[in-house]
Order: sequence, then C-alpha cells, then structure tokens
Amino acid sequence: MGKAAQGRRRSRRKQLNQYTRYLTVVLALFQSFGIAVGLSSQQGLVYEPAVIFVPSTIAVLTGGTMFLMWLGEQITARGVGNGVSLIIFSGIVARLPAASASCCRWPTRVNSTASSCC
Repeated sequence: MGKAAQGRRRSRRKQLNQYTRYLTVVLALFQSFGIAVGLSSQQGLVYEPAVIFVPSTIAVLTGGTMFLMWLGEQITARGVGNGVSLIIFSGIVARLPAASASCCRWPTRVNSTASSCC
C-alpha cells in the first residue's frame, strides 16, 4: 500500500471523526433539551423553574458532553487505549461498590420488603 493511499485513508478518518463530533453535539443538544423540559415539568423537582432554566441546563449538559468527548480523544491520543470506552468503563466500575452494597443490604424489620442477594 502506497503512501498516497495511506494519506487518503488518514484524511478520510479525520473527516469521519469530525462528522462524529458534530453529530455528538447535535444529539447532546436534543437530549439535554428533553432532559431540561422533563425536569422543569415535574412538580416540586425544580424550585421555581424560570425561563433561564432550560437554556442553562442545555448549556451545562452539552458542555459536559463536549468535555468528555475531548477527554476521550486526549486519552486515545496518548496511547492509553480507547478513551471513550475507558471513561464508560470507569463509570461502571465506580458504581460497583454502591450497587453491591445496596444489593447486599440486610432487612432491618421482620416484614421488610427489601431483599438480599448475598
């Protein structure tokens, strides 16, 4: 395979990564809008939801998504591994102690509906 073909392949990969970034931001905007509207429509969940609540929620959630996308790209660029997969994996592993503790909690009363799995 020639250097020209490798250059074209690298260029296509960069273009595909750019399209993926744009699509991620668009999806984050739609999802954050839905979350913001859903949160503001729940009674008592958001204390006096003003007009600024929805745009600020969209900005914060989309900004967080963009930060995680950037962080994943930095991890991948440093050669540690697939950055986004490592971020997802670390989120799952971080919840394991709490999940196992809630699973193995013993009932405190005789007629308690809590179950134990351990």
